Amino acid sequence: MENAEREANSLKKEAGLQAKEEAYNIKRDAEIEIKQKESIEYIVSSIAYCV
Repeated sequence: MENAEREANSLKKEAGLQAKEEAYNIKRDAEIEIKQKESIEYIVSSIAYCV
C-alpha cells in the first residue's frame, strides 16, 4: 500500500512539473513572438521615417 501511495505521489509530482514546464514554454514562446513583432514594427517605422 505504501509503495502505491509513493508511486501515486511521484506521478502527481511529475505531472505537476510537466505542466509547469509546458506553461513556461508557452509563456517564453509568446514573449519571443511579441519581441519579434516589436522589432518588425520598429523596422517598418524606421523605413517609413526615411521615405
